[in-house]
Amino acid sequence: MQANEFVNDFIDAWNQHDAKGVASFLSSNGIYFDRLFDEKISRPDLTQYLYELFSREKHQYQLVGDILVGQSTIAYQY
Repeated sequence: MQANEFVNDFIDAWNQHDAKGVASFLSSNGIYFDRLFDEKISRPDLTQYLYELFSREKHQYQLVGDILVGQSTIAYQY
């Protein structure tokens, strides 16, 4: 998958409030760091958190500027 397609599909899943869709972009055995709560969480826990978040909040996001691609990273602003 190309970086542009990846980012656009990720933002689309987020804007559709699709917790499972957002999580599908993440490594199944990854550990994710929540900076707001200063804790590490698994993908299943993150998916549950997203279900709860999307039930409360209905924010919409859009890409701003370019998508930058490194050797093993993608950076974008929304």
